[in-house]
Amino acid sequence: MSIKNLTEFSSRIKLVRECSGLTREAFAKKVNVSGAYIGQLESGKKEKPSTLFLGSVEKTFNINPVWLESGDGDMNIVSDPAQGYSVLSDLEEALLRIIKEGDEAKLAAVKAVLTTFDPGGKTK
Repeated sequence: MSIKNLTEFSSRIKLVRECSGLTREAFAKKVNVSGAYIGQLESGKKEKPSTLFLGSVEKTFNINPVWLESGDGDMNIVSDPAQGYSVLSDLEEALLRIIKEGDEAKLAAVKAVLTTFDPGGKTK
């Protein structure tokens, strides 16, 4: 598996980590590498990630291998017994973007909508 653009790859691997809500060290532990290795990948200093690392990230965080390698397609894969797998919906992708952007107004609007479907108040 070749990584077409390391700078873009570094952005993708950082996005995976940030979406998982993990620090570099915690992310590294989940995929059996060092925090320094994650830092090198995120900064683009590491020339090529190992195949073992890529497979571990894909499996551990349910990441689409095509997206991780090239940026094409959607980031996540979700199970779908009828098709073997399918990618996240447009709505899920939009929510991930809103969360990543950290726009407080958009986050508040999403929370307000979710609250209407969560009368028990479990939405945080």
